[in-house]
Amino acid sequence: MCLISFESEVNNIRKQYEAQGFEVVIPKTNILAEFPVAWVDKNVQANGTEKAAKAYLNWLYSPQAQTIITDFYYRVNNPEVMDKLKDKFPQTELFRVEDQFWLLAGSDENPLRQRRRTGQTVGGGALSKCSQYRQDVCCPALP
Repeated sequence: MCLISFESEVNNIRKQYEAQGFEVVIPKTNILAEFPVAWVDKNVQANGTEKAAKAYLNWLYSPQAQTIITDFYYRVNNPEVMDKLKDKFPQTELFRVEDQFWLLAGSDENPLRQRRRTGQTVGGGALSKCSQYRQDVCCPALP
């Protein structure tokens, strides 16, 4: 049996079912999975939560929070935190999909890119609907 998934998911499954002896193989090159945080001015202003939102964002990128995040097998961008956890995270070359597959992801001939730019939904999911209405927020890299 083989499971292909995000590194964090595979390691959490291995930890949860430790007695079953799952082997985890991390490829030498791997996709960089980024989880961005969004600040929405109108929501913050409407709810009066600017101070709390700023405090959360400042804490989220602190060494303490970044270390907690690695407890769930997520790689973080803090080099000092990652340096302390070399044994937990094997050396791998991470790449962005758009950098590696630019002919597909970034090309104007790519049908998915054309649909997103013209406001057509791809699959009708939440992100598709979001990009249809607020492309500047969801898909800022697209012209």
